[in-house]
Amino acid sequence: PNLNYYTYHDTFADPSLGRWGPSTGYPHGVQGGFPLFLFDSNLLTAVISPFDNFLVGIQTLSSQFNGQFACGLQGKIATIPQGFTHSTILSVSEGVNAAHTNWGSILLKYYNKTPKSVNDDFTLQYLGYWTDNGAYYYYNTETGKNYEETMVDVYHYLTSNEIPVRYYQYDSWWYYKGKTDGLLLWEPMTSIFPDGFQSLQSKMGFPPIALHNRWFENDTYYYTKMGYPFISEEKTGYAIPLTQDPYVYLMSKAKEWGLILYEQDWLVDIFLHMEATQNNVSIASNMMTFLDNAAIQVGLNVQLCMPLPGHILQSVKMHSVTQIRASGDYQRQIYDKNNWALGYTSMLHHALGVFPFKDCFWSSNETQTGCNSQRCVEPNAVLETLTATMSTGPVGPADKIGFLDKDNIMQSCTQTGVLLKPDIPLVTMDLVFQSSFSQTPRLYNLSDSYSQRIIKDASGLREVYWHYILAADTEIGFTITPNQLLGYDSNEQLFVFDYFERPTKLVDFSNTSPLHIPPLLPQSSDLVNFKYYIIVPSLGSYTLIGERNKFAVASYQRFGEITITTTQTSIEIIGDSMETVLIEMYHQPSKTVEQYSCSLAANGSAVLVCVDGVNHTCTCQRNQN
Repeated sequence: PNLNYYTYHDTFADPSLGRWGPSTGYPHGVQGGFPLFLFDSNLLTAVISPFDNFLVGIQTLSSQFNGQFACGLQGKIATIPQGFTHSTILSVSEGVNAAHTNWGSILLKYYNKTPKSVNDDFTLQYLGYWTDNGAYYYYNTETGKNYEETMVDVYHYLTSNEIPVRYYQYDSWWYYKGKTDGLLLWEPMTSIFPDGFQSLQSKMGFPPIALHNRWFENDTYYYTKMGYPFISEEKTGYAIPLTQDPYVYLMSKAKEWGLILYEQDWLVDIFLHMEATQNNVSIASNMMTFLDNAAIQVGLNVQLCMPLPGHILQSVKMHSVTQIRASGDYQRQIYDKNNWALGYTSMLHHALGVFPFKDCFWSSNETQTGCNSQRCVEPNAVLETLTATMSTGPVGPADKIGFLDKDNIMQSCTQTGVLLKPDIPLVTMDLVFQSSFSQTPRLYNLSDSYSQRIIKDASGLREVYWHYILAADTEIGFTITPNQLLGYDSNEQLFVFDYFERPTKLVDFSNTSPLHIPPLLPQSSDLVNFKYYIIVPSLGSYTLIGERNKFAVASYQRFGEITITTTQTSIEIIGDSMETVLIEMYHQPSKTVEQYSCSLAANGSAVLVCVDGVNHTCTCQRNQN
């Protein structure tokens, strides 16, 4: 049969799409090539991947078998213990997205992992400030100041400008490192925070913090001084723990500083640089288990960073892992113009019940002089902020003091920093995979997400969907119809509008009046040419367009129950105490878009009541209960 393939490989699970056959470019081997999706022009899709032993399992086109596809264990394994087993899973679905979802559901059910919600992880709920690679203050401080003084200045700047950052992430610049730049001691260097974390925290109002960690040095303090058992390799300079105890110790201590999220970075290096992780069937997976058990015992969430595909699959066994980095390191346009393009990796993360993280970003297009990289300007700041928000993962601006673009950032959250998100991350549409049969397969950036709400009317309860469609540098045109989107039936009345077009202009959207997205040619080597569309369901005389100044206009963090009777439409609004929410409604009989300002009660709730008729209007009623 005429098949194409789609898979993930290498660090951060880079996507790969191409033809399947004797001359295929399928990237296989130790660094990935799984899960592998094989699909025909009708998108009947088979998925094959390891079902266990994710870190040492392998899928490859083997020269020893005349180029045939083979599954098993990687060749560096020295010995296989008696009774050891290895399994492979094969599942079939209609559609590449559905294939991800169904395959992931099987793994999650088998390993008894219930995906956590946004409300289970503070860093998923609220706006944060990040200092990792690409951030202005990554190994960079204000002139003449140490890191403690710099971060206190960041805090005062954010507070005085009412930018509602609720936690801070501190990267690898704060702790002691050894000869390979790995972890020597997970304590703040005196040159960084002279009086320790407690002093810093007291000057910043004791915010929650997320902390980064690397690999262990072979002479790490926890091995040489504290005596915890490790495999310590002289040749590589790395070490790996043999129990969960060192993780419990350092996590417990850091929790006293305010730690809520432990970030385990450099996973690819830990696996590929050490001999023990590759010549033993269990050492690598045991490390992940120890990390997970420790986080659960201490009461922390975990982010995985620099993963291979195997690490991402391993997360189905790790109940503390709520999020995984889905992009390379943010460096503006220096390394990768498409750092914001998460639609592909988000399919994998979402299928396995974890939230994809876009990495930090600069929210302003202005030149931020004094940065420690080649490029001190972000030309696509709005796109960066949009994709971070619509990823459903953490949102972490990382600009210089004085440069955070508040208007841009506030499109992602409420006045107290509550992130307003879609129900699922933006994921690549099946249209992209269909297009791979009519031309040379390419990874076009066309993705879709949605917000689902429940309507209560005379017929009972029913689901309605607002869809969010992002197209960027696609270079070819795409035509989108309702039957390609979740939740729409052929008789449903729908509208579409361009988010960045003001005032709002609703256009009919149906299978006979589809959305035509023109070829979006790159504007330059720096600027991304993108479009962001919102699909709105008709609710009757009055239709909720949404919170027009937020990227996720119909977020479940903002809108609750919607009730429709013969005389009125009532929409529950949720938010901060006394917050003012700007809402757009569409009055269908008069074909007018109406704006309403709704001030929430002290308990953070109100109801927008819209009445049809000659004097049709909407009023905001505070709910004091």
